[in-house]
Amino acid sequence: MVVMNNNLEKMIRASGLQKKVVAERKGVTPETLSRHIHEKVPFTLRDAEEYADILGCIPHQISYKSDPIKIVGKVHIENDEKKNIVSQIEFEVSKTTNKLGYVFINSFHTPEIGAILYTTSKDYIGPFMEYANGFETIQLDPINENRIDKECIQKLCWVKFKEPQSIEGQMKLFTKGYLYPEYGGLHTVAKQSFYNGNNVYKGLDLEWATPVLTVVIRPDLREVAFVDNAIEF
Repeated sequence: MVVMNNNLEKMIRASGLQKKVVAERKGVTPETLSRHIHEKVPFTLRDAEEYADILGCIPHQISYKSDPIKIVGKVHIENDEKKNIVSQIEFEVSKTTNKLGYVFINSFHTPEIGAILYTTSKDYIGPFMEYANGFETIQLDPINENRIDKECIQKLCWVKFKEPQSIEGQMKLFTKGYLYPEYGGLHTVAKQSFYNGNNVYKGLDLEWATPVLTVVIRPDLREVAFVDNAIEF
């Protein structure tokens, strides 16, 4: 049995309950509760569910020590009727609302990052097949501040155009690629398959650009949990 990192003490404080009351309702001694809090004894998913019932929260708020990461984008990839690769991109970055949900990652991360989820159709064949049901994280500050982060230059990043652009045969407001500066404040974006000249886009006027920080291909193997937008944190 694995001793899991947990957020139990923080959630007890948020509930306003005394620890001895929580221990009594859980059916354990105060000493066992203390050991759970300080990760001295195994803390199971069932423990998290029972504590969540007592504290009025969801189990993942207890099981995961770090705060959840806000989902700010979704990318869906599929083949059209001619077997061309097409993608649908949705971004929603707001400090007051969130319709896309949250990701819980059982590891340290800085507060100002967001997640972009990837899905594919069941019959999809093409690049990024391995991204299906995976996600990546990005820095939120450049988006909130409408600026081009210097860490994006010659690196993989997400960008937003000031006006929709024709990218790989589709009109898009967002895309991901490698960023290169041009004279006059414009930029070039090279897609990941930039060995093909048709995937290099020049003279682009950008609203913001933010670096890709991490990519998680198999969240199911990383104890990652997704929750919907109905949860308040």
